[in-house]
Amino acid sequence: MAGNAQSRAQLIDAFLAAPTGTVPVTQFTGETREVTLEVRDIEAEIAPGVKVRQWAFGLPGSRPACPAPNCASKSETS
Repeated sequence: MAGNAQSRAQLIDAFLAAPTGTVPVTQFTGETREVTLEVRDIEAEIAPGVKVRQWAFGLPGSRPACPAPNCASKSETS
């Protein structure tokens, strides 16, 4: 494995450069669509006994879900 091991930075660069398989709606249809999402603050257990606060997203009236095991963001405000 040592001969083929990539550095963490190389792995991140490769991930960021990979295509996501998505196309903006305006490229696909030439139209813009509006979507309403509800955002809720939830508490989720990500491991036994480990709970985190997350934002969950969903269409109005549907059960909100977090799009990844852990949603994180950075705030530029103090």
